[in-house]
Amino acid sequence: MIKSISLLTRKAGMTHDQFVRHWVEVRAPLALAVPGLRRYVQSHIVDERTRPDIPTTEVDATRK
Repeated sequence: MIKSISLLTRKAGMTHDQFVRHWVEVRAPLALAVPGLRRYVQSHIVDERTRPDIPTTEVDATRK
């Protein structure tokens, strides 16, 4: 079994909704078309970060 975990950031000027939509509507179907793939999971940030050592990024918290 091969497991891959990636942390991604959005391009400058791209909204949170555009980023999520791209990964759900474009990237997910590509991944699911890979022969033998048994599981594919995406986890998206839905709330503002609260740790003081991490800069904040605008997030649309209405999308869940």
